[in-house]
Amino acid sequence: MAFFSQLSKYQRFFYTGVRFSKLMSTFGTHKFLVPLMLDSIITSKTRLRLLIKFFINVGTHGHLRGLAEELGESTNSIRKELNNLAGAGYLNRLGEGNKIDYSANPTHPLFKTLQSIVRTHIGLDTILTSVLERMGHVDQLVVVGDYASGIDSGTIEMIIVGNDINQQYVEQLIPKVQSLIERKVSFRLQAAAWIGKGIVLYNKIENELDDIVKVSSRVLDKEEVMEK
Repeated sequence: MAFFSQLSKYQRFFYTGVRFSKLMSTFGTHKFLVPLMLDSIITSKTRLRLLIKFFINVGTHGHLRGLAEELGESTNSIRKELNNLAGAGYLNRLGEGNKIDYSANPTHPLFKTLQSIVRTHIGLDTILTSVLERMGHVDQLVVVGDYASGIDSGTIEMIIVGNDINQQYVEQLIPKVQSLIERKVSFRLQAAAWIGKGIVLYNKIENELDDIVKVSSRVLDKEEVMEK
C-alpha cells in the first residue's frame, strides 16, 4: 500500500492501532478473536510484553534497564519498542538520558481499547464472567501478585471478597478457566474488603452506584423531553 509506505514509523504504528480499534468495535473482544488480532498488529513479542506490563495496570511505571532485567531481554530491543510506543503516544516518558520513566498514557484515544485488549488477552474478562456467574455474593474481585504489576508470569492470583461464596464452584471453576485462558489461576477467599495493592476488576458498591447514576440520568432525560 503506497499510502502506508509513505508514513513515518510512528505514524504507521498509530495507524495500525486505529485499524485494530475498528476491528475491535466490529467483532468485540471474543476470546478466540483477540489472539488472532493481536498477532496481526503486534509482531514483536517484546512489544506485546511491554503492552501487558503497562496496560494491564495503568499505575505501572518502568525504566529501560529495569524492564530489560525484568523481561530478560537486551536493552537495545527494549529501547526500540519503548521508543515506538512512546513515539506513537501510547506511553508517557518523563526524565532524560538513562533516567527516563515510562508509563501508559491514559489520555491516548486508544488507551481504553488497548487496556481492554490486553486484559482480554490475559484472560481477566473470562475469569470475571465465570466468577460472577455462579460464585455467590461477590463484593470484590481483585488481581494481586505478578499480574497486578504487569508481569505475565503464567499464574494469575485473585482475591474474591464476599460472604457465602460457593467454595465447591470455586474448585470446579479453576481447571475450566485455566484451560480457556492457558494460564494458571489461584483464588483466595475472604470476607473483609480488600484494601491492599491490586487491580480491582469488580466492586459491587461502585457498580451499584454506577447503575443508580445511569437510572437517574435516564429519568432526567425523560423529564426534559416531557417539559419540551
